[in-house]
Amino acid sequence: MAIIIRMITRRVSRHALYSAILSDRRFAMLAISQQELANSEARFRDLAEAASDWIWETDEQGRLIYLSARFHTVTGHEISHWLGRQSITC
Repeated sequence: MAIIIRMITRRVSRHALYSAILSDRRFAMLAISQQELANSEARFRDLAEAASDWIWETDEQGRLIYLSARFHTVTGHEISHWLGRQSITC
C-alpha cells in the first residue's frame, strides 16, 4: 500500500511541477507579447504624430478611439471632444 501511495504521490508531484513550468513559460511568452505590442503601438503613435495629415483609429463599433495631434492643428477641434464618437464613413 505504501508503495502505491508513493507512486501516486510521485506522479502527482511530477505533474504539478510540469504544470508549474508550463505556466511560467506561458507567462513569459505573454510578457514578451505584451512588450512587443507596446513597442508596436509606440511606433504607430510616433508615425502618426509625424504625419502631415491627421490619422484616426476606430473600434469595432466605428467609434473614434484615436486621433493624432495633427487633427487639432488642422481643424482647431479638441481631440478629447471627438474620442468615443461614431466616425463618419463615405
